[in-house]
Amino acid sequence: MSKKYLLKHQNKEVLEFEVQNDILDFNTKQDYKHNFANIFRVQNARIINEKFLPLYFSKKANTINQEMQKWLSIRQIPRYRINQRQIFSTLTKKARLNIDEYLNKTLALSINDSYFISPLYKNYDWEKVNLYKNDIDKSLMKVAFLGKEKYIDKGLILSPEFTTGGSLNKAWNKKNDKFYLYKGNGRKIIDNRLDKNKIIVYGTKEAFGEFYMAQIAKIMNFPCVEYDLKTFYNNLVCVCESFTNENEGFVAMSNFIIDKRLKMYFDKNTWQDIMIFDGLIANLARNYTNFGFIINNNTNELLRPAPLFDNGFSLFNLLKENQLRDIENAVFKWKSFFGVPILKQFFTFLQKRHIEGLERLSTFHFIRHSEFNLNEEWLESIENYLQNIAKKGLKQLVLSKNHLNITL
Repeated sequence: MSKKYLLKHQNKEVLEFEVQNDILDFNTKQDYKHNFANIFRVQNARIINEKFLPLYFSKKANTINQEMQKWLSIRQIPRYRINQRQIFSTLTKKARLNIDEYLNKTLALSINDSYFISPLYKNYDWEKVNLYKNDIDKSLMKVAFLGKEKYIDKGLILSPEFTTGGSLNKAWNKKNDKFYLYKGNGRKIIDNRLDKNKIIVYGTKEAFGEFYMAQIAKIMNFPCVEYDLKTFYNNLVCVCESFTNENEGFVAMSNFIIDKRLKMYFDKNTWQDIMIFDGLIANLARNYTNFGFIINNNTNELLRPAPLFDNGFSLFNLLKENQLRDIENAVFKWKSFFGVPILKQFFTFLQKRHIEGLERLSTFHFIRHSEFNLNEEWLESIENYLQNIAKKGLKQLVLSKNHLNITL
């Protein structure tokens, strides 16, 4: 049996649709390798207010069911996020969950925009469910971060957890009407490829990576989210204030890959800066979902590129201790998400306007945290590496008269 829903932008009714659903079984690995995307079907979608459709929606009548299906399929925790099953378990006492239960209890609310799903028969008012204006359910924080299963016996659970992506264990906290993301330190990576008799453990430094690498962005004058280090449920985490608010949201680049409006808001310089920054810090996790645009939540218009964030899966987290003596040799073999050797990416996108930042970086030292730091061998080794790469970049810019102009 299908049920009717409204896609709303604040209090504006944007689209009406029906959902034909199946069951997501927590105990069936085949099911739980997926999210809801493969077990429900949107049908009979009808546009009510075309102006406030998500910007990347096709407005063709014959594709609107698919567009809404795609939107709903990514408007939920990705299957690879740590503690995904435990977060879903807050919605039901059973080992099963269907899309209707999910939508009725979460409304697919997010702090990234002003969209939500309302059952047609209830037609919720935005002021009653707006995450910025209402208290969130903080009991979900422990579930999301530690994976402690708990059924929350409420008809409606206000929380951004159900629509937050990424793979790490994380949790949102709200203080004084501002949202703060607490993100874990990553998983151990076990490797014995160099020596079958010797297991090398690395990883578990993503929180440090976020804290230290934001300093590199600042030195280079690239807009970036700043992070602090704290303990949270006896775990080291990095903490940042959300760069979104009630009036400004975020939409990922993955939604705009073939959109002609890209160059209006995301120019060549911004693209070059991201490629240079990721090349410097060896960020192998940059992909089309973790950079994008700031959007006006009231008018649904793109405003500007979003600041850099999600930079922890980089040098500090990827290097092994035995590579600290020759970081450049280790990094030389690494490739970015885009398939480009990470150092080549850095040198290819350099422009004269980066000279000032590289000069500062050539004598750069990390600001140490007042409580939590990696040992000096790690910090000094990576400082030396970054200084040397900056000097090589400066040398290239001085010697080269014809710089490559890479476009989107």
